Amino acid sequence: MELLDLKAVLNKNYGDFVSGMCLLQTYQKQPQKNGGYFIGGTLLSQTGGLSFKAWSNSSAYNTLSDRDFTGKVVNLSGKVNIYGGVCGLIVNDIELVSEELLNQSGLSVVDFMHRKYDIDKYMSNFETLLKSRLSDKCYSLFEGIFEEYQDTFKYEFAAISHHDNCVGGLLAHTLKVCKIATVLSLYPRLLQHISVDALFFGCAIHDIGKIVEYNNGTLSKEGTSVSHLVSGCEVLFKHKDLIVEEMGMDFYLSILSIVSCHHGEYGEPPRTVAAYVVHLLDKLESGLTGLSDKLEQSEGERVSYDSFVLS
Repeated sequence: MELLDLKAVLNKNYGDFVSGMCLLQTYQKQPQKNGGYFIGGTLLSQTGGLSFKAWSNSSAYNTLSDRDFTGKVVNLSGKVNIYGGVCGLIVNDIELVSEELLNQSGLSVVDFMHRKYDIDKYMSNFETLLKSRLSDKCYSLFEGIFEEYQDTFKYEFAAISHHDNCVGGLLAHTLKVCKIATVLSLYPRLLQHISVDALFFGCAIHDIGKIVEYNNGTLSKEGTSVSHLVSGCEVLFKHKDLIVEEMGMDFYLSILSIVSCHHGEYGEPPRTVAAYVVHLLDKLESGLTGLSDKLEQSEGERVSYDSFVLS
């Protein structure tokens, strides 16, 4: 069995046959418009991710309905599907690759995860940026809290199927949000409502709950019940006394509002300037990364993104 290069699939034609090993990141049964069901999800390889479907009349549909392959290495075969300009796979057959076979091949699950970033370099840049922007007291507070979560934070995905859905994606997304936040120095009126400490501490920790919501880019047991907004608030609750002691109650409430409300119109509406500002920064970064990924995957002169056709 060979590894399936999902990035290479993007250069194939509609209907081309493909097969090989990859990581089944996530999937679920979904209704068809004309009745019945299909299974849809996301596949991962070292070179990237790709969506897939398994129709109800396929062997793959029956196999995935009977067993849970989430986060497992599988061997599959199917055909390239291109719909609305988006490339994916129609999977006909799928089987689990045993741990024994993986070991014999010298492979592990991590070898099938998309690696896009130099994680150590990004972590160093993340720490350097925060140290330069936060006050000494606030940076010391951040260090003390973040140390507990750092190892998981460095390698977790930022999303399952959208922006930065790769190893180290959470770190990369967070660093980019923090870097974009530096432009707020051009808006002194905004900084009258959100302190520099609250801005960068909030940006740095806004998605901390994803280390609970996700497990190597798949939904964890906790993530099937609550979102990272809730998990992030739980992290803050755990350290509330320390945060209030070092930075005060107003600072704590500002960070809490950022973590709980940074999804804007897609979640709990922001109630503070701080939460709305971080929402805008988060939305801009994820949008730019999504467009960048789309352009990287496109072989044509024009791409369809966010309901727009762009050249």
